[in-house]
Amino acid sequence: LIQEMLEWRPIVCRHEGCSQKLQLMHVQRHESQCHFEKVKCRYASFGCPWIGCRGDVMKHEATECALEKVKFLVHGFRKLETDHSTRLNILQQQQAATLQMQQIYQQNAQRDLVKSSSNLVDLLHYCHVITCATNHFLQTKERWLPFFRSNEGHAAVTNFLVLLPSVLTSGTLM
Repeated sequence: LIQEMLEWRPIVCRHEGCSQKLQLMHVQRHESQCHFEKVKCRYASFGCPWIGCRGDVMKHEATECALEKVKFLVHGFRKLETDHSTRLNILQQQQAATLQMQQIYQQNAQRDLVKSSSNLVDLLHYCHVITCATNHFLQTKERWLPFFRSNEGHAAVTNFLVLLPSVLTSGTLM
């Protein structure tokens, strides 16, 4: 009952100069279109100080506003600003994707740098590098230090180097 009374009770528009009385359900629509609502000139962001009623804004822009006379420049600037904003957004998305890919590549590179004593290829490569490619080993020794410093790695290399002459002379791998 109270809600019905409020819906049918006339409400006066809140904009100064407008005395229109409305039902509650029509107030929001009217106030969004009211000719007495205070608005700024569409060139306010470019320096026009005018503030007036919505009903007078077209007259102001057509006859009084100095920036209306250079509207082609203003519209061109707005278009460039929009284009710039769009391109900047695209570049930021590309930058974020690039950083994400860079992190993935770094993780993969770090994973590839970790050598395992249980991996026969890593063991053979390590022994080959320390015996046949000393310069290369000295340049990449940071990659191999964790491999050799572990007890398992040290034992695997020692066993491999001790057994290598026997395997080479017998021609078989046990």
